[in-house]
Amino acid sequence: MYWCKECNRPLADPLIATEYEIHREVDDRRYERFEIPYCPACGHEVYEAKQCSCGKWTNCLDDWCADCLRIRDKAVMHCIAQIRLNSKLKLSSEETRDLILNYFGDVI
Repeated sequence: MYWCKECNRPLADPLIATEYEIHREVDDRRYERFEIPYCPACGHEVYEAKQCSCGKWTNCLDDWCADCLRIRDKAVMHCIAQIRLNSKLKLSSEETRDLILNYFGDVI
């Protein structure tokens, strides 16, 4: 599976372009052959994709897909709001963040 960063989507069947690099420094004109995958929709080079823990595909640089990150952000913001409301807003945003991070330090 491949990932197009321009289209921001996975693709299974990229177009393959073959390029050659001739090594002129040797007498027998050796060369290297490279097969470079391209997106059929936009023509940009594509990269290997990897699967998120939830099963969706993402680019090889990200550990999590956009949906998982969106769910995490929503849950964390809800958690911060609940802590601040339950403490009657006595905790600042930074203190609330430190409290949450302290929990993860104790668990791990």
